[in-house]
Amino acid sequence: MQLDKLIQQSLLWRGFYFVGILLLNVVLSRFLQAEASGQVYFLANLFSFILLPAGYNLESGFTYFASSKSIAAIALAFMGCCWALLAAAFLYPLLQGYFHFFPVATQVSVNTLCIWGICYIVGLMLSNYASVLYYAQGNYFTPNWLLALGNFLLVMLLWVLQNYLPSKELAMWGFFVLFLVQGVSLYVAFIWHNGGLGAFQLPAFTNMWRIIKYCSITLLANMMFFLVYKIDYWFVRQYCSKADLGNYIQAAKLGQMLLIVPQILASTVFPQTASQQMANQIGDTIVRLFRLMVQIFALLILLVAVVGKWLFPFVFGSTFSTMYLPMLVLLPGIAALAMLSLMSAFLLGNGKIVQELIGAAIGLVVVVVGDVWLIPTLGIVGAAWVSVAGYTVNCIYILYCFRRLHFFPYRALWAFQRADWYWVYGLLSKKQ
Repeated sequence: MQLDKLIQQSLLWRGFYFVGILLLNVVLSRFLQAEASGQVYFLANLFSFILLPAGYNLESGFTYFASSKSIAAIALAFMGCCWALLAAAFLYPLLQGYFHFFPVATQVSVNTLCIWGICYIVGLMLSNYASVLYYAQGNYFTPNWLLALGNFLLVMLLWVLQNYLPSKELAMWGFFVLFLVQGVSLYVAFIWHNGGLGAFQLPAFTNMWRIIKYCSITLLANMMFFLVYKIDYWFVRQYCSKADLGNYIQAAKLGQMLLIVPQILASTVFPQTASQQMANQIGDTIVRLFRLMVQIFALLILLVAVVGKWLFPFVFGSTFSTMYLPMLVLLPGIAALAMLSLMSAFLLGNGKIVQELIGAAIGLVVVVVGDVWLIPTLGIVGAAWVSVAGYTVNCIYILYCFRRLHFFPYRALWAFQRADWYWVYGLLSKKQ
């Protein structure tokens, strides 16, 4: 399948899924308000960090080896299922120990927190594994349709709760259980589409070792990048109020929403680069996308500067009145992350894992030092400035590495070309 066709399919179906995420975020935030939603998203952030070592970042290895067709996709799927079951067995005592030594100020019990953690971590693990295996086969419809369906069903449940049984704890249960339901559904669908239980097989021991070796380095890089991206949540929680934490996390999550399209494109770039097909075409497309992102984010910054101060409280509720300035400050950093996601996919597809690790390490040092220095005095605005610095430094280093693989003049990153927008129009207007 041609690259433009793959990008079109990815944009359409993953975009449909992310619309569901955006709607769910708005509805849940309005229902729970700033303090409670801040606690929920802080827990989700904690569970996401635990997911990295628990899932061992196997999805990166599954993408690489399934795309290159060096290991059968169904064997990788059953390996991922076994791994998730083993992880689930260890998660409950692990979470019990964590919440014993680091209690979280919520109204729910530790047992409930542990169950939420297992649902979130195992569910997201299964979703990640199955999704990347579908993408390696060029199928963007099935995983994103199933994931979006779960989001829309939860939105309907939240509407019912808000109107007939306004229980915040039930809404939290629905949010965390959703991930497990999505993960199991997606995994059952993938195995059914690829021969069912009768096709059970696991990779040979030598191939398992190849997967573990590949994922070991990507895991370390991803853990560092996760901290670059989200370690400020812990500092904000330590030095700022609960309301400020909720506002800052909401600003950061809105920034993540702006990364939807770049992440969709990256999910297409990685498997195609790993398959060693269309390398020059992919590199040229990434440079073109850079130019488009520079123009789009410049308009977004202007738009948020003009309307953001009243728009955010209107959409999310009056308790989100202080997210405007952090959101405005974060936008240039989000632009850097958008570019970074595409280049990282290209580097990983070419096996340049160490460069990813170095870039994340540089960014992490900048963020930790800056957070310790600025958050106690400048609060959530200081956190935003530090994040922008960390994202930008990481992006500059990865840009240097990308340019060594695919040379281009620096002017090509920002020089306006009308042909770029004709390309976008052609991409979106092509028939399926």
